[in-house]
Amino acid sequence: MAALDIHHDPLPTTMPPPDGGRSLRERLEELVDSGYLDLPILPTVAAEVVALTSNEECDIRKLAEIVRRDQAMAGHMLRMANSATNRAVVHVASLTQAMSRLGMQMVRQFAFVISCQNRVFRVHGREEQLKKLFGHSLATALYAQEIARARRSNVEESFLAGLLHDVGRPVLLQALTDFTTTTPFSEDDVEESVGALHAYVGGELARQWGLSDRLGEAIAHHHNPAAAPANREGALTVRLADDLAHRLDPDAPQVDILMHPALGPLNLYPEDVERLLGLAEKIAAQVEELG
Repeated sequence: MAALDIHHDPLPTTMPPPDGGRSLRERLEELVDSGYLDLPILPTVAAEVVALTSNEECDIRKLAEIVRRDQAMAGHMLRMANSATNRAVVHVASLTQAMSRLGMQMVRQFAFVISCQNRVFRVHGREEQLKKLFGHSLATALYAQEIARARRSNVEESFLAGLLHDVGRPVLLQALTDFTTTTPFSEDDVEESVGALHAYVGGELARQWGLSDRLGEAIAHHHNPAAAPANREGALTVRLADDLAHRLDPDAPQVDILMHPALGPLNLYPEDVERLLGLAEKIAAQVEELG
């Protein structure tokens, strides 16, 4: 993945000084470009779940033992296996039964969902903001996988790209806690700075978590898919899913989906778009259930 080209000064060799009269965006850019931004690691249980479920001969009993070490993840998987979304008829009480019902792909996806919800989308003082952002990210993931299904492309990769497309925002907001203790910044400054850098940071986080370069590229370029060197389709999918998810929030900026610039390049037909628009109620219910 290409390095972040955000200024032409030589890279600093020491931690950026606390202020120096620079704007918030300049300070964040220097922090990112110098490699001092603290990227959260993928929690151990989630990393083990991802590794084990990637093996075609995954031992479901061993997987259950791993998941039991994370009570939030275990409880979530049991609830989802018994939910109406998964058309539960017979109640399941064990993790092995729950994961058999959900399937390895969904188990792997839940590992990322729970890790993001509990470990990344948490910044002191911004709880409500990030709860809403996580809900939007989850809706984007659900729309992205539906777009992938319509195109017969990689559903899981699209889901994860949608889920992580805004993950750079909480990472940067956490970094801001150090800056704002010394210099107050307006929320407009915060939004402009985080908005400018979050996509790149999200792509870097995906790479640190061992996800594919294609997935990281889709995240890093979802606001400008034309700049994606090797996965323009993935970036377009996330961009369209992002705008579809914003339609669930009446206060968010709205885009005319019927005129969306991603429809042509993704070869989506009018019936595909109609189906996507018709999913709003279902996806809102899934976000409520998962969130």
